[in-house]
Amino acid sequence: MKFKAVFLVTSIIALALLVGGSANAAISAPHSLTDAQPLAEAARARQNQVVVGFTLINAETNQELGPLTDGTVINLNDYANTKFNIRADVNPDSGGSVKFELNDKTRIDNNNPYALFGDDNGNYNGWRPKVGDYRLTATPYSKNRGRGDAGQSLSISFSVVRGNSQPTPPPASNQSVVQFVLVNADTNQDISPLGNGDVINLASLGTQNINVRADTNPSIVGSVHLELSGPESRSSTENLAPYALFGDTTGDYWAWTPAAGPYSLTAIPYTDGNGGGQAGASLSISFEVTNDNSGPTPTPKPTSTPAPTPAPTDPPSSSVPLCADHDPTAWHGLYDAAKNCHYSHEHKQDPNAVNDIFGPVGALYTGQEISYPWQTFSAAGTENEMKHGGYGWLVSRDMGCSSAFADGCLTDFRVQYHAIMAAAGAVTRFHSFWLEARGCLESNPSRCGIIRTGGWADYGRLEIDGQTVALPNDPSGSVSGRRIHYYNTGSSNYGTWYGNNAIALVAIQTADMWGLVNPSNPSELHLFCPDFRCRNNNSTMQAHAIGVVIPSAWDNDGDGYVTYRGYTDRYGKIVNGCTQVGLDCVPLEVIDMPVGTYQYRDDTHGLGDTGRGDFDVSPSGEYWITYPN
Repeated sequence: MKFKAVFLVTSIIALALLVGGSANAAISAPHSLTDAQPLAEAARARQNQVVVGFTLINAETNQELGPLTDGTVINLNDYANTKFNIRADVNPDSGGSVKFELNDKTRIDNNNPYALFGDDNGNYNGWRPKVGDYRLTATPYSKNRGRGDAGQSLSISFSVVRGNSQPTPPPASNQSVVQFVLVNADTNQDISPLGNGDVINLASLGTQNINVRADTNPSIVGSVHLELSGPESRSSTENLAPYALFGDTTGDYWAWTPAAGPYSLTAIPYTDGNGGGQAGASLSISFEVTNDNSGPTPTPKPTSTPAPTPAPTDPPSSSVPLCADHDPTAWHGLYDAAKNCHYSHEHKQDPNAVNDIFGPVGALYTGQEISYPWQTFSAAGTENEMKHGGYGWLVSRDMGCSSAFADGCLTDFRVQYHAIMAAAGAVTRFHSFWLEARGCLESNPSRCGIIRTGGWADYGRLEIDGQTVALPNDPSGSVSGRRIHYYNTGSSNYGTWYGNNAIALVAIQTADMWGLVNPSNPSELHLFCPDFRCRNNNSTMQAHAIGVVIPSAWDNDGDGYVTYRGYTDRYGKIVNGCTQVGLDCVPLEVIDMPVGTYQYRDDTHGLGDTGRGDFDVSPSGEYWITYPN
């Protein structure tokens, strides 16, 4: 964002002048080798940092209680309601930061002492732990916010109990991790065992989408904790078999396309869920990932048939027939290459294009790609029965982290919306949606999380030519939702709808309205092309603005991050007691999302995020799309 850059540069120049130097002094380089040597030595020291131990702190007195080592058992009865903290001891301490991972929670401390739960110049914040088993990892970094070069990490397991005396450590569990298996995430078939020292050459596997499974003895255990380090890192705990490093949905493996380089992987079985109970025998390996067509054959050799090459999706240059059958729960474009036929409507972008980020479409509800159990309805029927053509998906990925309107950005998302940009849709206040998004803090783009949510978006009032057109179902009071159309002013081809519920913002925009919306009679259907033989068919659509809010009220432990799985009603309010997905039991899943407000916005009217906004692929002179679409 340019205005931020200008403000930052101006501030730097002003600061330099205040301390008695010129503006140039703020950006000047070292003047000699002797000036540069201390900087280089400091940089080397930060690269060689090691977490040498953990210290348990009494947060009431800020006094050390002793070292916290692997296998330590903390008996709460020995400490009479004491609040604790845990310090990571780093050698050498040459600045930077320490990233803590405690079970499924992550926190970064930028200042010494490096305290898991934070401190104010050595006045430690308190933590009253729950009884249970914990896994703690600390990694030093050369720069603040977990950036720069990573030093040597330290991991331990410890337990918190409440008893009259220090218990005897339980006997070792008979559970064990016996092997890792490389899996083709496209076909869900095993490729081969993955052993220590193996090389995975993606170029020769027949797929770039893989996963890694940990096999245990016995085959079903309480849970498995997996730790991956290397060019990419991941820490996860799997409670259900298969125990997949990058997750799965009942055996449908989520995809990982790894960066090249050396990796280390450890898996630890536990007798209870969520890494609880007794730890069994772990397994650790090192392996390497390459992507070299000319390189040696990789150690793992495929044992299953690679996924077939997809059929071409380019539209034909001449006429093809209308498709004879149609599944109202499946996504499709206008042209079906496999059947060599066309439909009379299309559902915009393919939501499966970001399965590697979000997993299979519909995994939290019915698994269908079009519609969901909370669709809107009327006396005439449901949304999917009466206005199926109005469903569309808008998908974006790998966008830069920049937002002028919020604390953070949405770098990736897929949103299913319902909208018919004509009179039938314009007079309707509520429309359904489903949103999955990855959000990152703009102040620290490496801190990201994922949210999945849906329900009904409230599109407020109808506005034509800048004037509100009163309708019977209008909201009372001030609302942010608007359906914006033009009749006498502006361009009648454009329509922009701003809708939201308690969690999400969904604003969509078309550049080829089906027809005018008459302020004198907004329910009257007026098509620019009653015979459909023109391009005004609602096939041009973009996500104008997509946003979510992660409120601080969801941050139960006060660490600034939220992980939550539950349900909301159709309006985005959290509800309890849901046992299955329904109208007012809409899935809500938040995974390690920092507290804040996040937004993506595209002001390139009607062109979509990368200029791919028009989804009408009818050949020249033909018009495949019919109302409604």
